[in-house]
Amino acid sequence: MNVNRVRQLASQYANYDLIQQYTELPSFPDFQIRLFLKFVRSDLVSRERGELYSLVASLIQIGLDTHDFVDVSDRALPMPQMRARQLQVLAGDYLSGRYYELLSNAEEIERIRDLADAICDVNVLKMNLYMRKLQRDLSGEQYLQLLSAIRTRLFLAFEDDIAEEKRQLWREMLDSGTLIEIMQRELEKLEKPEMIRDDYDGWALWEIISSQRDGVEGPGSLAPDKPEWVRIWVDKLGLKEKLRMQIEQTAERLALLATNHSDSQIVDIVSPMLEDIPIRSSGQYTYIRGGTDGSESQGKACSRSV
Repeated sequence: MNVNRVRQLASQYANYDLIQQYTELPSFPDFQIRLFLKFVRSDLVSRERGELYSLVASLIQIGLDTHDFVDVSDRALPMPQMRARQLQVLAGDYLSGRYYELLSNAEEIERIRDLADAICDVNVLKMNLYMRKLQRDLSGEQYLQLLSAIRTRLFLAFEDDIAEEKRQLWREMLDSGTLIEIMQRELEKLEKPEMIRDDYDGWALWEIISSQRDGVEGPGSLAPDKPEWVRIWVDKLGLKEKLRMQIEQTAERLALLATNHSDSQIVDIVSPMLEDIPIRSSGQYTYIRGGTDGSESQGKACSRSV
């Protein structure tokens, strides 16, 4: 049982010509599925429930993410774009709804209820985020926390499928890894000026608004929230560097969680995410992997001086 097998199964539902022709689906939740497959209880693996739950979770997450990409503005769109938007909504409904069929066929009725509750919670969190944006009652940190809660809530529905003694570690790694992914996407937007458009409402905007509440003076002659206004504030407040520092701090926490565990495969899960992130620290961390002969060997992909 591995993530490639789950990805292959998920593609059977997602790779329809109509979907591929008119819309683009979000990426597969690779880190979250790898982590779950590593920590899921062995009795569920033997009954092939680990693979089923991973497939179900990936389809629901892709479906929920697909809905987040839908253009909800009321501006007039050409007919091809209107059709693409409609198909994107239907694709999200289709993918996130497949879990009913998969779990009912496996007679997992209680799990259907658990996931329905999780999806409901995700939608409540999204509405909370939307309302706080409208009310301008949001800081950059709160924005990241809400996005992280939205992104992890579905996987927490499977918490009871993790051995109790490993549950805390799994949850901490899930939180840290998911937060890194979110912050990296936010940083990508800031590093490409063309990504800051009239509809930009990402982390940097809420950091700027929060700084204004604290009395930081800025370019008052520019219209608030406009791309030029946001870009000037990003530079003035050093927000790119601030976000890089937050990514590095979270990466250091995730690295420590992985290396403090005796299972070398946990390091393998996080190393692809960490290998391009410089971790700043006065110490040096050595990522140790168990050799096939029982000795310890240093994993190249995970080794770094910090």
